[in-house]
Amino acid sequence: MMTLINRQITRTMSLRIQSSLQKTAGLPITRDTIITARKTMRTLLILTTLIAAAAAGTIAHAETLRDLTVIAVYQLDDESNASFDFFTTEKKHTCGGKPSNRFRSYSRYESVAERKFQLVRDAFSQKGQLSVNTLSCEGDAMLVGHIGIRR
Repeated sequence: MMTLINRQITRTMSLRIQSSLQKTAGLPITRDTIITARKTMRTLLILTTLIAAAAAGTIAHAETLRDLTVIAVYQLDDESNASFDFFTTEKKHTCGGKPSNRFRSYSRYESVAERKFQLVRDAFSQKGQLSVNTLSCEGDAMLVGHIGIRR
């Protein structure tokens, strides 16, 4: 299916290039020019597809991680948003290009940030297990949405 779409796009683009070359430069279009234009368009399509796939791979982190054991909690003081970091026993993600156990939580509302911080702190002190909804990477930290705790 993707190959058929790529062929149609390549054919359409090569015809447009051929037409625009004839109009603007008044140059005769040879078979070599068309082949070169098609190869160029095919290369652009492949690069675009690879970039889109890579972007989807780095952005699409939305999953739930369960059974995380907290080993450290760190509240960020210098941030304008209420935020904190916590660290787990296992390296569960690869933000920053290497395996990491650092997670970060932000909240627009101070009361929500305090509740999330309390949950993580309770998991740390009571040896509870966290479950978090991952969002995206920020440096070597994984941003999390909701946070849950269980024994």
